[in-house]
Amino acid sequence: MQDKTRKIIEGRRPGSGKTAPSHLSPSPDLNAAPDKRSLERLKRVMVRVTLSRPSIYRKVRDGSFPRPINLGGRAIAWLSSDIDAWIDARIAASRAVPPSPETTEVA
Repeated sequence: MQDKTRKIIEGRRPGSGKTAPSHLSPSPDLNAAPDKRSLERLKRVMVRVTLSRPSIYRKVRDGSFPRPINLGGRAIAWLSSDIDAWIDARIAASRAVPPSPETTEVA
């Protein structure tokens, strides 16, 4: 039984030399580091930035998230370098030191 499972995971149908259907093939690793010049579809962007679909589109609408690129028809994707820059900006903003109350002048 385990041998059949292993063959399905490896992409082969048990008992034949044929390749398993695509829905049984291992899925790509969504956590793998992207190429700097690659495009990322919404599902991967959601994983990388840990935001929901509505949150991403809301931020795109108000200008606080990179706009996607139209690939034709209803297909869109984001440049991985744009997503990297957005993540870096979030990190920088969260680590910025706010001015202390002693140094702030009160008029």
